[in-house]
Amino acid sequence: MRSALISSFAKLTGWVSCLVIVFAIASISNAQTQITTGTIQGTVSDANGAAVPGASVEVKNTETNFLRTVTTDDEGRFTVLQLPPGKYTVTVSKSGFATLIAENAELTVGRALNLPLTVKVSQVQEQDLPELDDEFAQMASEFDTTEELVADVRERLGRGKRLEQAAAARDAVLERLLDNVEVPLPETMVTDELNARRQNIEQQLMMAGITMEKYLEDEKQTQEEFEAELERRVRDAVTAQFLLDEIAKQKEFGVDQSELSEHLMRRAQQSGQDPQEFANHMFEHNHIPDMVQEILRGKALATVVESATVKDASGNVVELAGLRPDGSIGNPDDVVGPDWVMEPVDDDEPADVVVEPADDQS
Repeated sequence: MRSALISSFAKLTGWVSCLVIVFAIASISNAQTQITTGTIQGTVSDANGAAVPGASVEVKNTETNFLRTVTTDDEGRFTVLQLPPGKYTVTVSKSGFATLIAENAELTVGRALNLPLTVKVSQVQEQDLPELDDEFAQMASEFDTTEELVADVRERLGRGKRLEQAAAARDAVLERLLDNVEVPLPETMVTDELNARRQNIEQQLMMAGITMEKYLEDEKQTQEEFEAELERRVRDAVTAQFLLDEIAKQKEFGVDQSELSEHLMRRAQQSGQDPQEFANHMFEHNHIPDMVQEILRGKALATVVESATVKDASGNVVELAGLRPDGSIGNPDDVVGPDWVMEPVDDDEPADVVVEPADDQS
């Protein structure tokens, strides 16, 4: 579970109270949901081919640390819908079996990636491990010394933890914003978005060869619960867009050519497409305004998140200004497109975050 403590939330309450929630709907681009995600599915079986029900399957994006966890059904099957494109590590664990880790599962937009996974019965045995010395470092990595190898591992772990803490802070900020303002949403926009998301889910289920009834059974949800949860997410998402658009407008954010080019390049890499072909498609179908709006919303949300003081479980301040998508920290003025702040996380796994208004409301 992500562990972060936001001890002060500088200026957030002041910003929210100053926001005038009167929007000219015509001036805000209507959200048009496209298929931007994929599905990872598969079966977990033992060495004899028998299904392994009740196994925990963790799906983690290695670039963003986006994480989802599901459990295999009675037939050993699992399905994880609406995953952002990218490279994933799939970890299968269950008592009595050795943990299985499948790496470099590459998911592209609109694809249903099928993974047949076989776990082995765990055995207790003594294992001879090599000495952690310079020779091991040279054999197992590109480094010449154990000192360099350990430093690299520590840096990678730190980046991952920083991204988790940033995502937790982002979710807490958005939740606070949504709790403190009331935005009158155009019902036609909500209905269109609901229909689009529902169709997206149905398409992914169809690609995975799973019926809606089977999916609801696996998720232990009724149709009514599914629809209520879907509508809640849609209303929160549309409201967040309105708020971030307003903040970007008040802050007078802009997008230059280098920011747009880098954003297009990143989106192309995430979707597994050639950058030039992706850019041509965006221009030809007039999606560039959508890309610009994504960047502006990212800047708006990053600004709000960075106004909070984020601390880890030990009380150490976590630096978020200048956070790059890979979890490293750079000069805030040199970091283009704070895409880390717009990465989705699993709504079903609440972050361990506390938000308290700052004393300074100026």
